Amino acid sequence: MAPPANARQNHPTSFIQAFTKREHQKRIAKQRPKLTAEQHAALCQKLKESSLLNPDYADNTKINIAGILRKWKKYCETVKLKACCRKAIEEADRAMSMDFLLHLCETYKIQSWGTSWEYFRQYKQLYASVTGKLMDRNDSNEVKKWHDATLVPRYGLSPPKDGKDVGDSGDLLALQTFNIAYDTGIFPRERHRLQLSACYLILACTGARPAEVVDNEKVKQIRTIFFFTTTRKLIFCLITIVVSLAVCDGAFQAQSLTSARQVFQTKNLGPVKCTPFRWKKEWLKRPVFRRFNGAIISDEPLQYHRLKDDMARQSLDSGSNASDAVRDQMMRHDPKWATFNSAYINEKVEFHLQNAFLEEPTEDGLIGMLSHIGLMRDPRASKNMVPDEVWENMPADPDIVELEAERAELKSGKHRIRGTDNEQRIRDLTKEIRTKRANRRKDIQREYRMDYFYNRPTWEIEEQAKGEEEVYIKPTVKLCIPERAQLAKILCEQPKDLSSKKLLELRIEAADLMVALCDKRETVKRGPTRRTLAVANKAPPGDPFPLLMDRRQCPRCIGDEGLSYEERTFKYCRPSVMYDHFDREHAQQLRTQISCNHPKCKGEAPFQHLNHFKGHVQETHGIKLRSSSM
Repeated sequence: MAPPANARQNHPTSFIQAFTKREHQKRIAKQRPKLTAEQHAALCQKLKESSLLNPDYADNTKINIAGILRKWKKYCETVKLKACCRKAIEEADRAMSMDFLLHLCETYKIQSWGTSWEYFRQYKQLYASVTGKLMDRNDSNEVKKWHDATLVPRYGLSPPKDGKDVGDSGDLLALQTFNIAYDTGIFPRERHRLQLSACYLILACTGARPAEVVDNEKVKQIRTIFFFTTTRKLIFCLITIVVSLAVCDGAFQAQSLTSARQVFQTKNLGPVKCTPFRWKKEWLKRPVFRRFNGAIISDEPLQYHRLKDDMARQSLDSGSNASDAVRDQMMRHDPKWATFNSAYINEKVEFHLQNAFLEEPTEDGLIGMLSHIGLMRDPRASKNMVPDEVWENMPADPDIVELEAERAELKSGKHRIRGTDNEQRIRDLTKEIRTKRANRRKDIQREYRMDYFYNRPTWEIEEQAKGEEEVYIKPTVKLCIPERAQLAKILCEQPKDLSSKKLLELRIEAADLMVALCDKRETVKRGPTRRTLAVANKAPPGDPFPLLMDRRQCPRCIGDEGLSYEERTFKYCRPSVMYDHFDREHAQQLRTQISCNHPKCKGEAPFQHLNHFKGHVQETHGIKLRSSSM
């Protein structure tokens, strides 16, 4: 839509209106309320009667105090203190403080004395919040001596790590390539995949903390400005991703900027050397990287834990042998974050991204190569690479066997336990068994990866000596979403030495594919859906979406244009399985927006409640869903 022709002529009038409005708001803000003499006297009396004034802690401090309070309650239950938790901390002395610190080392997986002492600092904050006074300095010094002389050697606590090997531009390239072309992870929408790529680039190129780009309740938001330019290597171009997200959201103030081509082909006019792109006012306070509620994107920022978990999984599945190091480098877990070189091991690594874009070697490339984890990357490795033979021959955990025997004895061969005397104990045992199994599985996967990366060089040397060299076949890109497949081909197979004009066209094509990819979605990978792209998305001749559906098809997925054709028309093995899918994925969403999205039913009036929708689906589409209690 073209902007009004008289927009420039109307600017003086709109400016006067905006200026007078802001001036009025400033005038109101300057009028601070004042107390009368009687109100001052009442306030003084109230402050005299208050024996304890709680400090206005920062959000991070409040979270730490809440966390140490939970640990204190667990300690009180363990040592069976008669007093309540609050009374116990009011009566706590130096000996109890030492014993609490010992309890923390016994209960939690503390490996560094920096962590154990940080817990004690949080305990002192809890003590001050409850009692209204600081812990005695002499007692605190004695606890410190006991901590260093007793706890550190007893539990083998190591000094805080002041350095780790981290990734370079090659590791970033591997992570970006895996995210775009090879990752089989399922996201609510493919927009999240683009958001991950953008976050990786920001964190790697700037050393910023994740809280500066995503939501982290433990870190106060600090406004930071970074400057980025377009890059010749498109897989490293943050500008292209941000422009694509903005076009998808319709966030540009200029109404004519409705496609990536219009954005990238905008030129400077007149004597100006820069033409800023302005956001719409309603988008100024909305985050660029946003979270999803189901398959619907919200205005809330992307969560810290989601970025952390996805980064850990992708770095493992991409074959990295140091996912923690890469994640720590990007996460910058250091309270003194304002000093760039103090953030973990930034002093040991440099991301020579500009050189990587230009394909130019660096002078310190050989020295840097010795400290980079990319040397140990193996694309054949993955997060879950434990062979079936290991799982089948792995002996049972004695602790789990003991817990299962106790549970079996309490159940006495009965399947139903509700209402029995041992119901709570059986449920607690089941939860504990499940947790121990999950932790053991993670330990086996982690230990096997470590063992594999340690022994692999020796195995390959021995195989070369015997003349048995393994031939590595690069995996092919097999993706169900055509836009993602085309984008992967452009980013991962970008030709070298492109002219400026051809590079611009390729950048626009990649941005257009990103815009189209934002609204696409993959469902859980089923065997029949993992076919070649040409077969998976080709609609048959005739009516592709008949009004009368198979009773094993989902009446909601068939109208989701973000899915491929095969996933929209997928037939479950049994109607009951489809019912479970519908109740799990769509029933909650339909409680707020009840309408049929079948291609032939779109545009019809919405239904009053869920049972009306289910009646329509049965009468019109021939699918009988489970009745609702609404």
